[in-house]
Amino acid sequence: MSISPRSLRPLRLNRAQGWHHPWPRLWHNLRASCESDLAQQFPIGTVTRWLGNTTQIAMRHYVDPTEEAYRRAASFSFPASEHTDTNEHNNINCTEV
Repeated sequence: MSISPRSLRPLRLNRAQGWHHPWPRLWHNLRASCESDLAQQFPIGTVTRWLGNTTQIAMRHYVDPTEEAYRRAASFSFPASEHTDTNEHNNINCTEV
């Protein structure tokens, strides 16, 4: 099922109804939202094949991290190691910048 521009006429803003400006970059924003949502649920290679672009283009222009991804990353902790490392370069603290 494809969406034609005619079916989105209600999204166009009508000056007679008191609206002043159309939605800037409507198709780009809809595509980016769709691709970001799909990338959260499916492998990026699959999503890009569905939408017809490359992984590099998708990551650069369309796929954005979600607030949930930021929250998960902020609370991430490395699993406990099975052995004790004494080397400094193996002890990683993500809170130090």
